Amino acid sequence: MTLYSLNNRRMRNDLLSSFMNEFPLKESTSHPMNLPKANVVETDENFRIELSVPGFKKDSFEVKLEKNILIVNGNQKEEKTNKEKYTLREFSAKEFIRRFFIPKNINEESIHAKYEDGILSITLPKKVEEKQKPRAITIS
Repeated sequence: MTLYSLNNRRMRNDLLSSFMNEFPLKESTSHPMNLPKANVVETDENFRIELSVPGFKKDSFEVKLEKNILIVNGNQKEEKTNKEKYTLREFSAKEFIRRFFIPKNINEESIHAKYEDGILSITLPKKVEEKQKPRAITIS
């Protein structure tokens, strides 16, 4: 099963065309170029989403799950000082929303996240599926 990012407009429209009336997604206030880059890794046991968000603080994030949509909000407030004037400014306070479509085989109760060295890593463990042993069927 594949984990999809919902920030790609074309993919989002393909994936959610029949669901848009059920849960409308509010648009991000951030420009698509300002969205953090993401890696999605799948193992036999889990999915892991890694977002590159250097300069953020741990308490700047909100991660929530709504109807199989993982929503990651980031809001880094800027402290303003009147003493400094910028002659060049290529980065500043940041705000973003990233959404990921989560497959149904995720153990929602065991999702956890950590922030270290500018990478927000969210681990989504897969449900353990019990394998049924083959059994003989008697014919009457």
